[in-house]
Amino acid sequence: MNRFRVACFQTNSSDIPEENIVMLEKIFSNVKKKSFDLICLPECVSIFSDSRTKIDNYFKNWHQIFLDFIICKAQQFKTNILIGSFPYKNKNNKKFLNRSLMICNNGKILSHYDKINLFDVLLDENEKYFESKNYDSGKKLKVIKLPWGNLGMSICYDLRFPNLYKSLTKRGADFFFNSSSFYLYNWEKSLAYLNKSKSDRKWLFYFCSSTMWNS
Repeated sequence: MNRFRVACFQTNSSDIPEENIVMLEKIFSNVKKKSFDLICLPECVSIFSDSRTKIDNYFKNWHQIFLDFIICKAQQFKTNILIGSFPYKNKNNKKFLNRSLMICNNGKILSHYDKINLFDVLLDENEKYFESKNYDSGKKLKVIKLPWGNLGMSICYDLRFPNLYKSLTKRGADFFFNSSSFYLYNWEKSLAYLNKSKSDRKWLFYFCSSTMWNS
């Protein structure tokens, strides 16, 4: 595994796609050309919403605009960009997939991963999340071959399932990426699960880009 430079953007994405693009434009304005080999973006970076109406509107009117924007940035800065996730839907599907996408420094799409472990959790009477309301679960693990090694893909709640990372290791992953959308207190709890993912290794390389709120 060779040395490479990674930047992980942290954002506060909203349910307004145009504002999210403007926010990313400001962050990219601080990046120098060829200063990073890989730039990682958070989960739900293009839109953060559980409203089916808003997600449908995004995919119909904003998804291609967002994707073209990121492709342009990859070409402009001569860097690979890993989109943490966005809502994606095939024509025959009723629900979306929570999809992560790797774009090469020439602007071409290299690979994608669809989130396997959806966040369906009842924390208490006042706090509950059902990601499966709008999304279907992905079916395939994904290891992406990069010039510096093999990247094992995951998204947010996947972090709570150590066997997923052990399986990625068996498939040749040298390091791991997790795009997330966490409140700070949930993030601190989730990191504890990462230690259970080490399998027989004494170490692992892991990096994360998050949409995060300090709550």
